[in-house]
Amino acid sequence: MATLSARQPPSGDGAASGALGHQPFDRAAILERFPWLAPNDEPALLIIGDDLDAALSAALFLHTHPRAQLAGVYHEYRRVHHAAGLTWEQLLDGLWLDLDIYHPQVRSLGHHITRLDPGESLPGFVHNCNPNTLAGISRQHFRHKYPLGTIHFLLWLYAVEIPAHPHAEALIWLADSAYINGQTQSFKNGTPRAGFRWNVAEWLQVVLPLPSLLRSFAALDTPEFEQRMAALHRRMAQRGFVQGMGQVASRHLQLAGYQCQPQGAIAPYLRNLLAFIAQHTGWMARPEQLSLLGKELRTREGRRERADLAAVQRVGLRRFLEEQGIFSYVFDFSRRINYTVMSPAAP
Repeated sequence: MATLSARQPPSGDGAASGALGHQPFDRAAILERFPWLAPNDEPALLIIGDDLDAALSAALFLHTHPRAQLAGVYHEYRRVHHAAGLTWEQLLDGLWLDLDIYHPQVRSLGHHITRLDPGESLPGFVHNCNPNTLAGISRQHFRHKYPLGTIHFLLWLYAVEIPAHPHAEALIWLADSAYINGQTQSFKNGTPRAGFRWNVAEWLQVVLPLPSLLRSFAALDTPEFEQRMAALHRRMAQRGFVQGMGQVASRHLQLAGYQCQPQGAIAPYLRNLLAFIAQHTGWMARPEQLSLLGKELRTREGRRERADLAAVQRVGLRRFLEEQGIFSYVFDFSRRINYTVMSPAAP
């Protein structure tokens, strides 16, 4: 299938900005291909990932889809916690946000690299919207992969600017530690390394330009921005949000990311996080949009596995995914694939 980028990337991985010849995305073409993403008044069940990017994306999605309801959380890529009154079949008919789900029935929006080669046909992703796939980027172009979060893609797709709130800008850039990607230098495991500002610049300036993202991007590399980020970290800690462990830290203050993955009871934690986001963005969910996530949730367990990439390449990615019954997966930096197989029986 042709990508929405005008040019396919070359077979090698260029080391400099512009090596892939990125072209601007076409909003109208994306929304025509994935009509469920377009703002509408249709009922829908929403299942989201378990971090800050997912919660921000959910807040904006619920804001633009007033009849959508939050129905579940895919936690740690191991289990799905969902509203007790819903069947697995109903969840598969839902919308999976900040997730790349390999299932022909599922509509999903994520941003992991999902292909070993740009032209691979993967039937389980027929309803998957992914900026890397749209740009023709596969694992062989890892350095040029989409460097932002799902929330940044949705802001561009809906032409929604960053809200005019003192902490909104930092909150948006905190998603998936995107602000660290946007710096000229960062730290990994305490060791300084070159940053990926060049890649973020190309995506923002060429592929999905949005005025408020471009304006705020200019400040990401400064000590002043990191001081604002540190202040946001303190506010989040006061609300009880879990920072989590991170290998990457920022250029000036060596701030880590802030995952906000839930610990303990899922529903209260998520409600608290969405309320915090609404306070700083104005994206307030209606009570009925959160009513499905009551005190009682059911859980569908998955099995987390990994395999060497060489084993996948021997049989081909598509065949490997189908033979293993894989529900979701990611490629890591060490030539492995981490994947999840969901339990066949109802919980």
